[in-house]
Amino acid sequence: MLFVLTALSANFLLQNYRQVLQILEHEERAVSLAEVVASCNHRDFPQFLQEEHSYLESLKADPPELTAQIDYANALKQYYISK
Repeated sequence: MLFVLTALSANFLLQNYRQVLQILEHEERAVSLAEVVASCNHRDFPQFLQEEHSYLESLKADPPELTAQIDYANALKQYYISK
């Protein structure tokens, strides 16, 4: 069993390594294409990354409206349970 897990892990690592090599091989062309399509240059990418990070961080918390609705539903549930 250990041999099978080791073989699977080795294969997983090998496939990831191959994928990284492909990404690195095509990275320059992809960046150039992105610059043309988005009308930007490589100096804009750190700002884009920061904006993406901020956006994803904002998704970690539920919207206040949803939180209020859940709190209200829980309060109603507690009210009816206590009757």
